[in-house]
Amino acid sequence: MPYAVGSVFIIDPLYTLPLLLGVLLALAMRQGRGIAWARAALVVSTAYLAWGVAAQQIATRQMLASAPVPHLTPEQLLVTPAPFNTVLWRAVAVTPTHYYEGYYSLLDGDRPVRWTTHVRGADLYARYRDHPLVDRVARFSHGFFKMSEAAGGDVFITDLRMGNEPTYSFHFNLGTPAEMAAGQRAATLQMQRPDLATALPWLWKRMWGADVVLAAPAPPQGRTP
Repeated sequence: MPYAVGSVFIIDPLYTLPLLLGVLLALAMRQGRGIAWARAALVVSTAYLAWGVAAQQIATRQMLASAPVPHLTPEQLLVTPAPFNTVLWRAVAVTPTHYYEGYYSLLDGDRPVRWTTHVRGADLYARYRDHPLVDRVARFSHGFFKMSEAAGGDVFITDLRMGNEPTYSFHFNLGTPAEMAAGQRAATLQMQRPDLATALPWLWKRMWGADVVLAAPAPPQGRTP
């Protein structure tokens, strides 16, 4: 059963750089002073991890206070840091039929969270829940997933935890219903990449509390060539 706190992004320079600096100083000095620098770097990075947990709790309270649906439970809410920082936080809330995405910066003050609403594909899940990959993604994501169907008929399942709407890292093409039923085609990963020229400026402004909306590209559809 996978478990994670999710209080630090997978790449965060504020965690990595102090450790790297401490290691380099320890290697350069090779004496007691270098070891002292390495220990200090470890203390700083560990303190940053502790700060991430505290900031996550602050963001979670704000997300629940501005919940997109009544009576939202903590189990229905995922709160994780946006890339490269612990100031801006992304949340995904799920119900049986919909999921909601919202962002909160610690510099937003008391401004309510703006949520976007999306259909989860409950009818597709009811139809294909016994498919091995559908069952695996549903369990591995702890319920934070969606299913969709492209115009060409291909069925997709997407892990909502890594990425943002509508671009996700784990977006699987299961094939057409006929192919799924016959087992004729292996599922393929179709990673959806954001437009960094748009996403990075938005991330910087939103992190500092600006009330700006990310204009994301439409997700790719259809089969992988």
